[in-house]
Amino acid sequence: MESQTILTRLDPRLLVLLCSLGGLCAWLAPWTWTAPLLLPALCLALNAWRTLPGGRVIAVAQIAFILLWGLGFLGFRAWEAGEIAPETVEQTLIFCARLGTMLGLALAIPLALTPLALGRVMAWGLRKLGAPETAWRAALALVIMLSFLPKGLRALSGLNRSLRLRVPNLPRRRAFFLLGLASLRLLGVQTWEISLAIAGRDLYRPGPWLWRSPYGRSRIKPGPRKE
Repeated sequence: MESQTILTRLDPRLLVLLCSLGGLCAWLAPWTWTAPLLLPALCLALNAWRTLPGGRVIAVAQIAFILLWGLGFLGFRAWEAGEIAPETVEQTLIFCARLGTMLGLALAIPLALTPLALGRVMAWGLRKLGAPETAWRAALALVIMLSFLPKGLRALSGLNRSLRLRVPNLPRRRAFFLLGLASLRLLGVQTWEISLAIAGRDLYRPGPWLWRSPYGRSRIKPGPRKE
């Protein structure tokens, strides 16, 4: 899509910086200043729902998150005031809009960047902050987490769906037990696959995490392999 194409043409460091500044502005600045950010946030959320793997799950989770915090905010303000005043409802709507804007803008990152690209952005930022020794290790940990979580959730969802279709009348306690056993096996396989991917791309050293291109794309020449 056109919006996604524009995002992928941006320097990843600039994209992360813009998303971070936009989120801070949506949360801290007066609402009259940040209300225009709500429209691009909604466009990004719609794009993510249509294009990202598991986009519908992401949309449902974000909506549930906003509603949960909105109801908590409304209840707390009503408890303080002793009633649900129109001003309280207005503040709750603005609070939910701020949360939605932050979450929508954050979706620009998975729409445009791979976990590896985001890890290189993190390594570059930590290196600029004066932590060169730990930059690549933190970036590697971030890439592993971002790669592991979606795969794990998809695997668990597939296991649950398969179990319900194959054995619809299985007792819940037995289903939890079988899901736990199958999940351990799948997670072990995925851990092995991620380890092979890290070793195959030579990501266990600082070299591949260096930012070497002025155009936002890291061109890495693999170093010599250890025998």
